[in-house]
Parts: sequence; structure tokens; C-alpha cells
Amino acid sequence: MERENILHNLCDRIKGSRIYSASSGERLYIPYYVHHPYIIKVRAFLEVINTKVQLFVRVSSDIYTQAWCKQESFRIKAILNEQLSEVICSCEREPYIGLPHMSLLDNNIQPVLSGSTSEQAKAIRFLCQRKVALLISEDRGERWTIALRIAESRHTAKKIDRLLVFLPGIHIEKFREAYVKQKVKIYPIIIAGIERLSHNFYLYKKLLDYTGRSTMIIADDCHLFKSPDSLRSKRIMVIARQCNYKLLMTASLVTNNIHDVYMPYNILDERILCYYRWEYFSKIHIIYGGVDGSQILGYKNIAYLISKLEPYTYSINRIKPCSAEVQSMEMQIYCCELTTMQKYYYANEKQELLSLIEEDRLSVYDIFRIFIRMQKIVCGYPLDKDKYDNNKIYETNKKELLKENLPAGVCVIFCKFRFEIDLLLFLLGEKNCRVINNKCKVGISKNEQENAFLQEKYFLSTLYSPESKLQGVKDFTHILFFSLSFCYTDYLQCFSYISDNGMGQKVSFACFATNSGIDHLIIQNLKRKGMLATELRDSLANKSRLARLVEIL
Repeated sequence: MERENILHNLCDRIKGSRIYSASSGERLYIPYYVHHPYIIKVRAFLEVINTKVQLFVRVSSDIYTQAWCKQESFRIKAILNEQLSEVICSCEREPYIGLPHMSLLDNNIQPVLSGSTSEQAKAIRFLCQRKVALLISEDRGERWTIALRIAESRHTAKKIDRLLVFLPGIHIEKFREAYVKQKVKIYPIIIAGIERLSHNFYLYKKLLDYTGRSTMIIADDCHLFKSPDSLRSKRIMVIARQCNYKLLMTASLVTNNIHDVYMPYNILDERILCYYRWEYFSKIHIIYGGVDGSQILGYKNIAYLISKLEPYTYSINRIKPCSAEVQSMEMQIYCCELTTMQKYYYANEKQELLSLIEEDRLSVYDIFRIFIRMQKIVCGYPLDKDKYDNNKIYETNKKELLKENLPAGVCVIFCKFRFEIDLLLFLLGEKNCRVINNKCKVGISKNEQENAFLQEKYFLSTLYSPESKLQGVKDFTHILFFSLSFCYTDYLQCFSYISDNGMGQKVSFACFATNSGIDHLIIQNLKRKGMLATELRDSLANKSRLARLVEIL
């Protein structure tokens, strides 16, 4: 009923507009005429999706190409959005004044629980109560099972009639197998690779035409949409606005910084955070500083942020048990001393952390901010780089350590920080190295591969999504971690990939560390297969325990 009231209110305010009935419900058509040398047809209309008014523009012509028509529709839509945004916002608010946003996204339907475990059943019941939600679980197969059961529940309740699934390209075939195995009968279904959304305009156009109010979107590894300015994120936002039902999933929502939460929840519904622009979010929750004022020093109003996210988030806090082969995999550890300069800067960071503890001004975000700076120092970050003009002097003994213990054969070398890629290119020689890019392909052409005269190759990458990076390299025999990760999951992804592809007897693992306290702490945590973030949060409640932990660094 509210949907019709919103459109009728808009009809009264927009001159010449008319309401028509369509298969998806009522539409408000807006008269819009464009002067062109040739005749074109413009259809501009408004629909209500999840109590939000969405603008659609369709341009067709017998003379101009489809690509031109699509581009023209984007131009006209931008013009109309700018002119109508204020009146649309006013009409959206009127029927819901005094109601919490959470009540607008309620969707209590009967869940389908066949073949689900007790933990999965709890998740399905919770997520079926929301039109939009986010699921966090370490087990990818479990995430897929829950998502498909929710889709089946909504299809049975006649809330959706089609499915759109986004996930990394390397997992598409496995998802298809899971879809067939669970015998979910939702047709049609489109499964699209997240990476293709960045560079394939025709796929984007196809998905726009495919998606409607009764479409459900499932997106796995939603942390891949974390940048508000990326083309991938902008396109998923446009597609998601056309749908009533959305479920995003990930193993870890915050992969780098706390502001990683902005994009996933904005994709679900902009009213969850109520920050329609990144600038508003950063102003409320991020503390900036540094020389140019752009360095992130910390975060604020975190409790307020969590209170907004909690009603739409379900987290399963258990890690998938590893196979016997994965558990048996061992990693060789090589260590070296810190340089004199590294020791000086490292001690300064440690003293700052101890001072914050003594003054009782410490938060978990301060801990990680300083820990990351300490780890950058031990990894060879170019200290006092301003003294050397444009020449970066990488201060670390790990360069010699790597040279002494570099195995023969094809090596994949993972780093935590991007500056380490430059360090390794300088150390190993650019002609001997290839950098694995974010599209899961190696940055080398087929002709270059055929003409390469060196038998030994070094493939370099950051630790971000290591499983997808390994798929881009063939016939490697060693995986080296030039720097350490706080999270055991990063290593587990590599171990699982090797095990799943029958390479357990062929591939060796090694990591390179220093004798610093921060590296020792990370190594001990990884041996326990633990989550360092959880241990630090537990220590935060006991200041004396935390101080003892910092003193041994």
C-alpha cells in the first residue's frame, strides 16, 4: 500500500507524469523529450524497490547503435537524478516518518531447512527475516549451502523468480556443482565472475537487463567490492538498486581496515549506514592526520557503527576443519637480525604503544595501527626515504637471507605490503620476475612465455586473496612468504589450494622473518593456527597482560 502512496505522491508533484501497471507492479512514467537529428524513443519511469524509489531510463532508436542508446540513457538518467532527487527523497520519507529503517527491510518467510545442520538452520532462520543481510563464515561450502536454502525459501514463498550470483571466477564451476547437488530449482539463474564486472561492459549491460524487483542477488567474497571509487563497485551498486533481495557473504568482512564495511552494507541498502557518500562516512568514523592530512590514524564512533550493522549481520564463528593432508603440511622458517636503523625505529613504535597503555588511551585499532607500522619496519620499509630523493633504500637483512635460501625452480613469492614487490623486483631483477595482477592472470603475454630463456621464474604477489593468485601460475614448485600475515586463513588458503589440486607432494613452503618480537608473536600465533586479532582483543580487557605482551616485542 505504501508503494502506491509514494508513486501517487510523486505523480501529483511531477507535471505530466502518469501511473501504469506493469508485470512487476506500478510504474510512474515521466515525460522526457530529446532533440536529435534522428528520432529516438526515451522511456523514463520510477519504481519502488524496498521502499526506495529507483529511476530507470530506456533509450531506443532505429538509427543509432545499441551502445549509443545505452550511453544516452546513462546521460539522461544522471540529468533526471539531479533534478528529481529532492522531491523523490521527500516522498519516500512521508509514509515512514517515525518508523525504524529495520522495519522497512523485514521479510519474515517460512525457511526451507532440509539437509541443514543446526548451526546452518539458525543462520537460515535469521537471514530469512531480512530482505538484505550479510553472512560471515570461514567455510565457503557452508556459505553456499545457506545462501541456496534462503533462495529456495524465497522462491517457494513466491518472492523471487530468478537468481543472480556473483563470486570469484575460480569458484564458478564448484558453485555450479553445489547448485546441482542441492537440487535447487530456481530458473533462470546467472552466475557471473566478480572480476569480469570491472572490464566487461556487455556483461554489465546483460545483468542490468536481467535484474528486476523479483531478482535475488547472492555475492560471495563481497570484500572484493570494498573500494567505493572502483568501477566494479559502482556497477554492482547500480545492479543492486534494482533488486529487493540481496545476500552478501565473506570469510572476513574487514580484510584491511575497519572502513572496509562501508561498501558491502551500502550495496545491501544505503539506509543501513545512512551515509550516501563515502565522504560522510569517513568524516564520522575515520581520524585523519599526517603531513598532508590524508593518513588514517584511527577510528571513532565504532560502537555506533556496529549498532547499525548488527541487525543485518550473521556470523558463524567456527573455522572449517582442515583435511589430514593440509594439517601435515609444514613450513620452513628462515630468520635474520634487524639492522641498526630498524632497531631504532622499531623501539620508538614500541615505546608509543607502551605509553598509550600507561595513559589508558589504547584501543584495539591503535594496537593494529602501531603493529602494522612495526611490521612495515621489519619488512624493510624505506626508512628516512626523503634523504635519498627518489631512490628508495630498503633497510632489511631479509634481502641477503632470501638470496642465500632461494630454491631452484618456479617460485611464487607472497608479500604483505606493496613496497615489498618493488624490493623483490630490484633484488631478483625485473627480467626474472612476473607480478600476478588482480584478474587472476600472470602479467606476461603468451609470446613472452614462449620466448623466455630463463628456466627459473619468480611470480610476485601480495597476500590479498592468495588462492585466486595461485590459479594464474602453472608448474610452480615453491611458495615463499617474504613477510608474515596476522591471519592463519591466508596460509590455509594456499595449503587448501595445493591439497585440492593434488600438488601436496610437489610444492614446498617457506617463510622469511626477523628476530623481532612482532615476527616472533605472529609465528607463535600461526603455529597455534590462531587469530591474532581475537587474542589482542581479549588482552585489551587486561591492561597488565597487554603491557607484558608488548614488552616482549
